[in-house]
Formats: sequence, structure tokens, C-alpha cells
Amino acid sequence: MAKNRGLRSSSDAKPWVCRCGVRNKPTKHQFFDLPAFSCHGCNKKFIGDFIFCLGEIKVNGQSLVGEVLDQGLPNKCVPFTYSKAAEMTEHMFNAWNGKDPYSAESFNPEDLHQRFEQKFP
Repeated sequence: MAKNRGLRSSSDAKPWVCRCGVRNKPTKHQFFDLPAFSCHGCNKKFIGDFIFCLGEIKVNGQSLVGEVLDQGLPNKCVPFTYSKAAEMTEHMFNAWNGKDPYSAESFNPEDLHQRFEQKFP
């Protein structure tokens, strides 16, 4: 999987033409391509918009984002967000290094919430 250019976003950046006439191709990255942030001819900065959707990137048929978590009570949004962010980071790190993205342990948001409550009652 390492350096696999087959894992693409449908929102990959498109080439853009500068007013100086130079066609600027996107910069290639593993999961999605970004626009050239400056013109290769006159160095004018890119001022357009671009999007990418990390949620649509799949490795071995599974999303890098993973399963959506149900936080239940509203006061638990922070530990659930931190847990999901850490999990996604592990998935991407593993995919980038040619490992099974899902070989890392899951992060338990309830455990994170309990630790916070004990430390900062």
C-alpha cells in the first residue's frame, strides 16, 4: 500500500491556467492531489478554491475515517472528537507506511472522558 496512487479522492485538484498562460498541474500526494499553490511561470499565488473528502478515501474497501461514533450525551463531544482524530491519524499513518490501516487499537472515548473527569473533576 505504501505510496499507492490508486487511493484517490474524486475531489482531486484540477490543473489551473494562470493569466500568464501557464497551465499549472496539481501536486501529487498519496490520498488526494492539491492545486499548485503558485504559478510555475510567474509565481502568482493560486487564488481558487479546492476541496477534498478524506471520508471517501478507502483502503482495502474500508474508509480511513472508520466507523462514526455516537457520543450519546452532549458533554462528551470533546473526548469523542479526540478519539476519532487519533484513530484516523493511526489509520493514515499505517496506510502511508504500507501496513494494514486497521491494525492499530481503537481509542476508547469513554475511557478518555473518565480520565479527564478524574483529573479535572
